[in-house]
Amino acid sequence: EWYRLPLSSITDETGKVVSAFGRMYPINHEKQLSERINTDKQVIEKLSTTDHLTGLYNRNTFKQKASEKLAEYNEKRCYAVIYSDINDFSYINDNFGYDEGNKVLCEFARLIEGNSPDIISCRIYSDYFLTFIICENQDEIISAATKVNDIFTNSLKGKYPASDIHVSTGV
Repeated sequence: EWYRLPLSSITDETGKVVSAFGRMYPINHEKQLSERINTDKQVIEKLSTTDHLTGLYNRNTFKQKASEKLAEYNEKRCYAVIYSDINDFSYINDNFGYDEGNKVLCEFARLIEGNSPDIISCRIYSDYFLTFIICENQDEIISAATKVNDIFTNSLKGKYPASDIHVSTGV
């Protein structure tokens, strides 16, 4: 239990406290509201900076984060923006429904988000994605993009053998 105890005091002519009185009351509801406000602020922050479906950054946050990385430019490293488009994505929505299509978009998002501070990804809209990446050289960038595309395409071939879904990528 959380309580608030406001006190008032009575002093004598010398300023010495001779008595104090107050009222103690529970503040659990007040404490819960304060915690909820903090949680709501975090939710609002997340909603305003991320794509609601994939959890990747939204376009504005992506531009901001990429700009921050570019402000720390290191000429010994290689910087690139990778544009990805899932070709024939409508096949999944048309044949398996939008919920399945959303799962596929989230699967691709998990592949491109990376586990490195040198990778920033966002979903622009629909099945179009951007990734900002910093590597040691161009070969690493091409290798990273190829690896993601191969993993994703092979996964979809296993789930949807009749499809010809693949990813078009530009660096």
